[in-house]
Amino acid sequence: MPLIEDQPRLSKGVLQGAGALTQGVAMEWQWGRPAGLIITTVAVPGGFLLRHAAEEVKVLTRPKWLVCPACLRQCRYLLFYKRWCCRRCSGCQPRVWHRFRGVPFLRRQTIVRQMLNAPPSSLRAFELRRRLHKVNREIRKAMERRYGKV
Repeated sequence: MPLIEDQPRLSKGVLQGAGALTQGVAMEWQWGRPAGLIITTVAVPGGFLLRHAAEEVKVLTRPKWLVCPACLRQCRYLLFYKRWCCRRCSGCQPRVWHRFRGVPFLRRQTIVRQMLNAPPSSLRAFELRRRLHKVNREIRKAMERRYGKV
């Protein structure tokens, strides 16, 4: 799954700070990833044009926002992942969603918290108990690897 933090992005504040939204100004932007991405922005009334290779995309601006060219939602920044679009259209996820995925203690806390809200005889509670046993085994194995058998 691609991460937001790894993708090139443009925000309205950066564009305004560089003077790229001034009428008639053309600016060139460059990123190292993906493989030397170079774009040109040209200010036009009500927005700007993004030129990348043979592709040209018109992006509208609002007082504090950019408008996603794919879905027409207002967004704080545009990402480049296959095309220029907002976070939702790109399918990218924030890195923080993946940070604690491999930490069994935190997964265990989440499962126990969900078990407290599930009725004891439901299929959901059964599935949560199964997941809890699996996580407990992972924790036990990790503790044995780290500290030896107790």
